[in-house]
Amino acid sequence: MADDLDDVQGDDKLARGTLELVEDVKADFVERDKMITECTKALFYENEIYLPPAYRDMGTAIGVHSPLPTINTNTVVSALSVNSPKVRFTPVGSGDNATENQALRQRFFEGAWERQQEEAARNIFAPFVHAVVCKGCGILKTTERRKRAWGGTDGYYAKSKARRKELDGDKRLDDDGRKRVWDRDTEGYKRAAPYPIASIDVPPETFYYVKNEDGLSLAIEDKLVPYYDTLTRYGAALSKAGKVIGAKEYTALPATEWSSVFGSGTLNDRHLRMLEVWDAEWVTYLLQGPEDRAGSSKGGMVVRRFKHGYGDKQRGVLRGPYFMALGTTTSDRAHGREGLPILFGYLDLFKVLDSFLSIRVNAGYMTGTPSFKSPKEEYGGGKSPFGEDAVDQAGKKTEKFELGKIYEGDIQPIDMPRTGFDFNAAIEGVVALIERMVPPVMQGAVSDDSGYAINQAAHLASLSWSPIVRNMEFALSQRVGFESWLLEKKVGETVYVHGELPFTGPNRPINRKGWIAMSPEDLGGVHHYSVELEPEKPKNRILDTRMHRELRELGAESERQMVEELGNNPAEVRFERKVEEIQNSPEYKAMYLERVMKELGLRAAAQAQEAGIGPPQAPPQPQPPTGMPQPVLAGPPGAMPPPGMQPPPPNGQGGIPPRPQAVQGGQPGTPVQPGPPPGSMPLPGQ
Repeated sequence: MADDLDDVQGDDKLARGTLELVEDVKADFVERDKMITECTKALFYENEIYLPPAYRDMGTAIGVHSPLPTINTNTVVSALSVNSPKVRFTPVGSGDNATENQALRQRFFEGAWERQQEEAARNIFAPFVHAVVCKGCGILKTTERRKRAWGGTDGYYAKSKARRKELDGDKRLDDDGRKRVWDRDTEGYKRAAPYPIASIDVPPETFYYVKNEDGLSLAIEDKLVPYYDTLTRYGAALSKAGKVIGAKEYTALPATEWSSVFGSGTLNDRHLRMLEVWDAEWVTYLLQGPEDRAGSSKGGMVVRRFKHGYGDKQRGVLRGPYFMALGTTTSDRAHGREGLPILFGYLDLFKVLDSFLSIRVNAGYMTGTPSFKSPKEEYGGGKSPFGEDAVDQAGKKTEKFELGKIYEGDIQPIDMPRTGFDFNAAIEGVVALIERMVPPVMQGAVSDDSGYAINQAAHLASLSWSPIVRNMEFALSQRVGFESWLLEKKVGETVYVHGELPFTGPNRPINRKGWIAMSPEDLGGVHHYSVELEPEKPKNRILDTRMHRELRELGAESERQMVEELGNNPAEVRFERKVEEIQNSPEYKAMYLERVMKELGLRAAAQAQEAGIGPPQAPPQPQPPTGMPQPVLAGPPGAMPPPGMQPPPPNGQGGIPPRPQAVQGGQPGTPVQPGPPPGSMPLPGQ
């Protein structure tokens, strides 16, 4: 099949085949789409409220939705997404180089994930977790965008090319100098450019797929996209009838008239439908306009088709770009049952609770304001024994009740009907069942102050989340491995992210944050990673630490295992401990103190010089008689003598020269004979 843009835009056969394929695959997901719709209604208060007909027809009936679906799901999503995913990599080989490569990979891909979220201008991880928890399925999409990120007239490629041209014309540099300057400048351009890989979350209700025993063999996105940006990007247009056609066709409307095709409608009605179909070799993009979607003969236009290079042809599956995590895993293979949201078992209870709350609120609305009546008079006096009825009251003027006014006779409040005991018990029972979704201990409500009891209760309550956490960790691990593969195979250059620097190796960085570089050579064809999630839940950190310490003392756990279980990197912990040992040594402290004192002395001298205060002058010394040697003042080693004075001798004994070790007869060990040294001048009186 052709992969040229002009060829595929006129291929009606390819468009019809793509539409038929999509409809066949979507037919297997009817039950899943229905479940997602029910969950969405519960989350966004769209469930229909059932009220008795008499109440519903009053016109003043109030519908009330319970906030428990939103509160409970937000608690779980917040607990699972409050901490960023941690990347783990098993070293390839042993030694310092393998350990440094391990720390480099872990820090780099953690920083790369943060940078992709920053450049997407949204939190990608939280919506992914929300979809898994609330809809039973979450999807992440990671693609390589090197040309889009580094291209353009002001991009990395253009700047590098211009810089190369400038250096080629610089005759002051040799070839090696030009290469060094070019490498330095272009790496700076690359740091300022966008990251060449992008990730985004995909709404599960728009994602359809086919799986075999080796993985995804077909992936489809059925989504709504803005018409103006999409048509401009793919070189297409709209016809007056509302069909997507080529921009060069004579029936194509100008861009200023595209909005007239949609007319007045909802926001979704003013979007185009895009089908994005990935198989093991090709990716196809098909657009449908309003008439293409709603017309009697469904149509559309393929606007782009190319070989993506993400597939494994031998196994017939996709390495990427989609990575899916199911909710609570079941043994059923039917779509919509293989992964369940935490709302699944409570969907009917939410509807019942909404109706119960609405009945109670309406009853309170009608009976909350008291009403009064005149008491019925005793039998006799021509009055009815049962008081006045509507016929008796006809023609009489109704009197408005005023607070504080004294009326003739007595008045009584009307006793309004109340809801029954079973109704209140039913509400309490429904609420108690819904609370089992997220037990009180996971919401911070505990009745026992014991740390052990809280930890045990939280652990048991969080076991229901474990399948969800494991599924998300597996999908995130696959995504990081695919990103690593893209950097080596598709990008093929050193890339940079800003993050926490790895603290291993002899060149320990001073700052914890900085630019981290990853080259294809650093990856070396190995792309197996694991990602760990750290859900936030009430627990006693002291108990965890004590348990690992006891296991370490019993020999049931190594130091590396203990450090990893506590959430740290063993290599970095060992390096930091060595650094602390050196810093706590007496030699280091003495050296540091000497350096500080020297720095303080230099600063004091500089401040004095700036103030115009010179060093203190030494008092004048008496001069010795003519012919005698100049006296030498003792001072600190290395000190400069005052002007006109001789420097001190190297032995450091002031102005008195040492006596030589004279040896009698040349025998070692013989005592030194007292007396002046040979050739010295006689002292006065000698």
